[in-house]
Amino acid sequence: MSKGDRNQGTKIVGFIAATLIAALMLVGVYDSGRKHGEAIGEYEANSDTYARHTQDQITQCLTLAEDGTKSECMVQVIEANNEHERAEKDLVAQTEMALWALGMLVVSFLMLFVTGLGAWWVRSTLIETKNAVKAANDAVEVTRDIGNRQIRPYVYCSAIRWKAPLKPMISALKS
Repeated sequence: MSKGDRNQGTKIVGFIAATLIAALMLVGVYDSGRKHGEAIGEYEANSDTYARHTQDQITQCLTLAEDGTKSECMVQVIEANNEHERAEKDLVAQTEMALWALGMLVVSFLMLFVTGLGAWWVRSTLIETKNAVKAANDAVEVTRDIGNRQIRPYVYCSAIRWKAPLKPMISALKS
């Protein structure tokens, strides 16, 4: 039997695959964080814009007469601002959910890869087990044959005495 490592190729491929998976995961985490940061930055920028816009509208409402339209105008402006802010928070939450869904998709494909690899290793193990069983059965057959040869009766003799009349045979040959 050779002293080489038959799993050396598998180890190298496994290491390369693990490195590639780790690199892809790092890129994915970085990209997810970047997109999340962009969504938060956009939310904050829009909130500042809505706050300035609300302030401008409240200033315009203050110029109205005191007949009740001023307070009604301010309530509408504040409600509109609250609605815009709620919509922005909802958009950020949707962005986060989309990023998590993408992450789950990546994890699902990794699980599929790992499961396939495990199934392949189980298959390889079963093939090797089948080969080992065949080798064991062949060894049993050889052992059985050796055992049968060992218990076979051997005929041997310790001495030979031979008395034969030589003359009648010779006379028979002459005639």
